[in-house]
This record gives sequence, structure tokens and C-alpha cells, in this order.
Amino acid sequence: MNSPQASDVQLIDVDFNPEFITRMIPKINWKVLHEAAQSLGHANDLPAELNAEYEADQEFLKKTHHVLLEVCLIKQSLSCFSLISIIIIFQLVVSLKVNTSK
Repeated sequence: MNSPQASDVQLIDVDFNPEFITRMIPKINWKVLHEAAQSLGHANDLPAELNAEYEADQEFLKKTHHVLLEVCLIKQSLSCFSLISIIIIFQLVVSLKVNTSK
């Protein structure tokens, strides 16, 4: 699989909210999120498969929090159209952060 070429990835600090992350996980295509995090070098031991009992795993929730809310993809270039969904996820997360910070 071809990866997006990230020319600018920014890390920001966001307070950890396990309830929010727990509610977001069912809405996410886990495989796509994992592939995106890996391609950006921020998978941080995030498992490729979603554990059915993730709600009780604080370490897992913290890793997911990091990928969803603290890794911001600022610039990228696509080498394959199948990666559009990966870029959309990161743009959605950036939009969520902008809307919640106002």
C-alpha cells in the first residue's frame, strides 16, 4: 500500500477524556485509522485489531487518544486514491479540534 507523504505533522497536547474516546471508537474504521497512524509513524503500539473489551483498557484508550486528537497532519501528498479516506479522518479530527477550541 502506498502511504501519504506527510510534510508537516504537528503534535499538540489535549486533555485525556476516556469517555469521549470510548464513544468515538465505534464510529471509526479502525483498520484505516491504524494504517494512517502507522504511515505517519505515530501508531505507538496501537493494535491492528480492535479488542472487544477496549473500554476497560486505559493504555489502549490513551494510545487511541494520541492518534485521534494529538497528531495533526498539516500537509500531505497522495500517491494513491485509496488513501483519501485516511486524509479525511485526519481532516475531520482537525476540524473537531478547531470547533471544540472556540
